[in-house]
Amino acid sequence: MKIVEYLELIKSLRVQFDWAEKQLGLSMNSPGYALSVIHNQHIAYERFVGLSSLKTKKVIDSDSMFLLSSMSKPMLANIFLENIHSLKSSQAQHYLPTSTQDLTIAHLLKHQSGLQDYVTLLTQKEINHCQLDDLVTKILSWKLNFQPGMSTSFSHSGYVVLTKILELLSQKDHAQAFNDFYQKKGLQIAYGYKKSFVANYEFNNDAAKRVVLNRYVTGWGDGYAYASVSDYGKIFSNEIKMQQLLSPFLGSYGKYYMHNGSTLGSDSCICILPNLNLTITLLCNFRNKKLLLSDVLLNIIDGVSQSQLKPNSPLELPGSGLNFPSFYKLSD
Repeated sequence: MKIVEYLELIKSLRVQFDWAEKQLGLSMNSPGYALSVIHNQHIAYERFVGLSSLKTKKVIDSDSMFLLSSMSKPMLANIFLENIHSLKSSQAQHYLPTSTQDLTIAHLLKHQSGLQDYVTLLTQKEINHCQLDDLVTKILSWKLNFQPGMSTSFSHSGYVVLTKILELLSQKDHAQAFNDFYQKKGLQIAYGYKKSFVANYEFNNDAAKRVVLNRYVTGWGDGYAYASVSDYGKIFSNEIKMQQLLSPFLGSYGKYYMHNGSTLGSDSCICILPNLNLTITLLCNFRNKKLLLSDVLLNIIDGVSQSQLKPNSPLELPGSGLNFPSFYKLSD
């Protein structure tokens, strides 16, 4: 590990998160976050700020279970990755009624399905009244944005369809199938809310309002998973998982792999820096559009000051790190 760069990064995390907390007015009596930096499976730096619930006053710690929003997607993709050889077919048509013969599970995982995003086509009310089966039927009936595999475009819809395929493959409710998979691994990763999990808050004019969880906020397999900061990064502990489940970017510490997620009351990010052998996980139980902590983290890794408006520099489009080459070798 490059000691100088490592020390510089840890210092930047301390300084910039101190600054961010002041900007956002965070304290041990407000909603907050958990930040973990792991080096070779050992804690290099961690930071816990705020309450998991303003009602119970329980403080955030390493075992607090956070809503992952879009960071749920790699968790669902991981289930397919680990069960790749048990799939009878790579074609989505094998599992679901769809006229799109060329649509594969790999396309769904890689955001290359061409499926229109249900979040942009349906109203909040319509989404909240949808059942999974009904939503999948709607998604598969809409005209494609492009032919599968011809482009990459981030879409929640592909992971909703994968949620249904998980049910069909496991012959279980998708929540049970998801929870059974991660419970067997002994990881604090779960699908669906429990009272012991953190509550979520959205800031408006510096006032924190608790978010009512519904399908518009959580989605299905595209956003309704929970995890602790101590366990989320363990999924990417080997190089294959890191490359398959996260997207590659180029920052001031060289190539890194990242995924983030944001919705009402949630803002989270994971970054893996191979050159420094570091995994950085940030999980928040609040969102304040005034300043996203995930942006603070990414700016540190990209070497960007908070006064600069510069996005991170992708080596590939989001989701393109999901290669799953073995899917193309499966026969029908």
